[in-house]
Amino acid sequence: MCPQILVPTKIENYVQTKQVISTKELAQTFNLTQTTAMNYLSRLAKTGQIKNISKGTYQTKNNNKQQQTTTKPSLPQDLLNIVHQINTAMPMTKITTWSLQMISNYAHYMIGKDLMFIETTKTLSNSIRDLLLSKGYHAVLSPQKRDYQQYALYPHYKRAIF
Repeated sequence: MCPQILVPTKIENYVQTKQVISTKELAQTFNLTQTTAMNYLSRLAKTGQIKNISKGTYQTKNNNKQQQTTTKPSLPQDLLNIVHQINTAMPMTKITTWSLQMISNYAHYMIGKDLMFIETTKTLSNSIRDLLLSKGYHAVLSPQKRDYQQYALYPHYKRAIF
C-alpha cells in the first residue's frame, strides 16, 4: 500500500479552478519555492488530477470545462524591441520573428535561449541586417553551423539571426 500523497487542500482547490497551471504561478500565488510548487503539482499529476503538458506546466482534468486548452508562447521583451525597431524604420516590411526563449517552456534543454530568428524576403534581408547591426545586434544572414558556434563563444553580443 502506497503512503498518502499530501497536497494542501487550498492548493488542490486552487489548481482545480484553473485550466492550465504552472509551477511559477503556483509558487507566486502561495508564496512557495519553485521546488515546493513543482512537488505539489507533480503529486497531483501522479494522482491523475492534472496532466503534465510541458516542463513546469500542467493542465487540469476539470470535466466542467469541455474547451480544449492550449498554451501560447509569448514574445520575449528583447524580441519585441527588435520588431519595434524594424517596424519603426521600415513600416511596410513584413517579417516573421521567433526566439528560442519562446519555446523554452516546452524543452528540457536549450542552448542560447536568447537566440532570435527573423524571416523575411531576400530583398529585405540585407536592409534589416544593416539596421540591426547599427543598433548593436549581431545579425547573420542564412546562418551556418559555424555561426551558431561563434554565437556560443561571444556572450557579450546581443543576438539576432535571420
